[in-house]
Amino acid sequence: MKERSFGAYLYHVIRMKSMTQKEAAELLHISPQALNNYIQNKRYPDMETMVHILKVFHLDANRVFQLEKVDISSALSIDEMHFIQMYRSLDLSQQEFVLKMMKELPRK
Repeated sequence: MKERSFGAYLYHVIRMKSMTQKEAAELLHISPQALNNYIQNKRYPDMETMVHILKVFHLDANRVFQLEKVDISSALSIDEMHFIQMYRSLDLSQQEFVLKMMKELPRK
């Protein structure tokens, strides 16, 4: 299979099921805008949403995750990876607080 992005693969799956993006979004219980962001590779679904997409469309996780071979460890420092792990362990209100505080930090 020719390598392609997750978004292109998701778009292909939706087309193969003869669905519109709006129908697919409704089936997945996400907004059409969120689905479009996934298809355009502007955003990636969180793990819970990804698992839901895999289940709804009966997709093989191994195949999906091998579409794009991205070595995150080469793109992020250890501190950045640790920050992301800590951020993801927070509840939504804590995440919002952290984002608010970060936006208020002075920029270089």
